[in-house]
Amino acid sequence: MIRHPLINFFLTIMLSPAAVALGDAVTASTSPTTIATTLPATQPATQPAISPEQQSLIDQLNADDWHARQSAEDQLVALGDSTRPAMLWLSSSGNPEQRTRAQSVLARLDQAAANRPTLIALHMKDANPHDIFAAIAKQADLDIGFLPDNLWQQRGLPAPTVSIDLDQQPFWDAIGQVSRLAGARVQMMNSGSGNRLTVCQANVGDDWFAGPRCVDGRFIVQPLQITRNQTVSFAPVFSKNSTNQIQFQVLVDPKVSVLRVASQAMLTEALDDKGNSLAAKSENFFGFQMGPALTFQVFSALASVNDGGSKLSKLSGVIGITVAGQVEHLDLPDATAAINQVNTVGNWSLIITSCHIADRDGSFTATIRAPERNIDPNMVFSVMNQIRLVDAANRTISAGGGMWSGNGRSYQTQRNFAGSETIHPPVSLKWDVPTHVERKEISFHFTDIPLPAP
Repeated sequence: MIRHPLINFFLTIMLSPAAVALGDAVTASTSPTTIATTLPATQPATQPAISPEQQSLIDQLNADDWHARQSAEDQLVALGDSTRPAMLWLSSSGNPEQRTRAQSVLARLDQAAANRPTLIALHMKDANPHDIFAAIAKQADLDIGFLPDNLWQQRGLPAPTVSIDLDQQPFWDAIGQVSRLAGARVQMMNSGSGNRLTVCQANVGDDWFAGPRCVDGRFIVQPLQITRNQTVSFAPVFSKNSTNQIQFQVLVDPKVSVLRVASQAMLTEALDDKGNSLAAKSENFFGFQMGPALTFQVFSALASVNDGGSKLSKLSGVIGITVAGQVEHLDLPDATAAINQVNTVGNWSLIITSCHIADRDGSFTATIRAPERNIDPNMVFSVMNQIRLVDAANRTISAGGGMWSGNGRSYQTQRNFAGSETIHPPVSLKWDVPTHVERKEISFHFTDIPLPAP
């Protein structure tokens, strides 16, 4: 029987770069995932309504010139999902070239949808910032809290009113705009209330979105700071040493479930304005990401040169992550009423053995059975960390944390939680179990990043 406090487990475990297989139900890939074309079992019997623009492009899919055919395919993809019905029909009704091109368009539309961020629409006038953040939380299916609960009232002034009009803006852009208007900042909190985005009062310079950033699908990479340390040692041997590193922050879309991340960013190019390469060799060891989180940070070493420049004229690289490619969900509306029931999700099972909820605190224990014996304990921990307890006010009161133990197949998790907010029963249990995991690389590219003085 293995017993570990969660924090010790987190600090001591480093994952190998290999992807983890969870029995027959979970597979992993070290190459980019291929998105299957969305084709229904039965193709449309009749031709759907097709706009003149789409018809013109469909005709060009059969052009003699290859470049014209490729251009027509690219333009159909650019039209977005509005062209999907026509492509579904064409994939079985056109000539061979048109069928092939239509299937390619559908595959590319699926790939674009897989990388599309959560979009927020807000049209609110003279609204309390609390209500605006609540509207974002609802659209993103996300828990957003406030610290303290009476964030604006605690200043001794009436809550500001905010007017905002957003049409289908990415989640993090919406968060950034509302934060600036409301004089607030956001941060991830990992406490008795679980991992959630928390709104706090902004200090001078508290703006995640003011600096450079690079968008890669559902991820935003931001360089936070470059640190340069110079050391001179006089004894026992005279020596000089310089340690340089760059710190990145990654903002994750709410649709993505990050299971683990590399401990270091891999720099593919780091040239200063004097032409020196500062890309130091780094080992891309996989560290462990504590549970579902909307942000994480990684570092990378920078080389030191005697005659260096004042900025990084080119900075490029990748950050390795493992995400849940496919997820199955368990939603128990009343955790206390489900004690001793066997609940199956994918090839995993969960039994709630106790659940005690008081006014503002409580405890929870459960037994989890893995698909097979001796699965990587890091993945077991990651799957456990997807369990959330949510009260009737849709507030997450427990996520991650606690103690756990196991014998290679059966594992027990125990959590005690307390908070400042009243818990509204019934408390539901939500569990998102990854049944397929994928390795991905987040790419970034920046120019003209200032360097510290040598």
